[in-house]
Amino acid sequence: MSLIDLPNGVTEFWVDPILGNDLTGTGYISTPFKSIHNALQVIQGKYLWNGNGDDPLTQTRVVVKLVNDSNGHRIDPTTIHFSPHCLTGASGGAALTIDLNGGILHAPIEFNSMELFYNAFLILQNGTISGRLTVQRGAKLQMGDKLVFGQLLDPQSSHLFLLHKGSLVEFENPYHINALMPNGYHIVNWSGEVRYNGNIQIRADGSSFLNTYFGYGHGFADFSSVTPEGVVQAVASYSLKPGHLLYGASNVPGTGTGLNDGGIIYG
Repeated sequence: MSLIDLPNGVTEFWVDPILGNDLTGTGYISTPFKSIHNALQVIQGKYLWNGNGDDPLTQTRVVVKLVNDSNGHRIDPTTIHFSPHCLTGASGGAALTIDLNGGILHAPIEFNSMELFYNAFLILQNGTISGRLTVQRGAKLQMGDKLVFGQLLDPQSSHLFLLHKGSLVEFENPYHINALMPNGYHIVNWSGEVRYNGNIQIRADGSSFLNTYFGYGHGFADFSSVTPEGVVQAVASYSLKPGHLLYGASNVPGTGTGLNDGGIIYG
């Protein structure tokens, strides 16, 4: 099967969880896909990217976008599982964006909303996340503009974020936590990296966490440029296990004192 050349610049693929069709959809606004997951599978399997040069006007960039509708069409209840070996023709990872367009990701109870593996690289922006995100084994997730962490369907969930073995999550913009998790954590980091780039505000109103940040294994997090707003009703702002490195510990949101069980703390 020959691949289809994507045009230079930005191409949008549309998703409508109500009226879309993963069998016959093409990604046009008139014939959208039904799930973000399927859109990503089609994009990586049928299209040829232009990753040459350093001019963003000629490099291929793709945005997978939920339809702009107020009648429930912008809630994707499926799991986004993305573990590509490569995007054919691309020479980097920053070209693929999921724009929730004011919509919501929330998978059913016991399922993740997103699973990234094996050097996958996605940018996520502009919506509410009400399901767990897992980033594992070298994958990278860049959190873009206008994101809210909303209430999970399963309030007993152990985390909103799970990082594992060499993965990286970068926060590029302020975001808002609005989730009740009396038995969970905002971020669980097992041998991954969490970075806050620039001066980022974490706003948390009326949220309840056992811990805001839990780190174990030989990973690290950098909260040195974070400004907490609102109140996180946390038993502890962070909890560290041996070998884990935390920068900017005093900036981790939470009303309780951090717990350090053999970690390394700066700031």
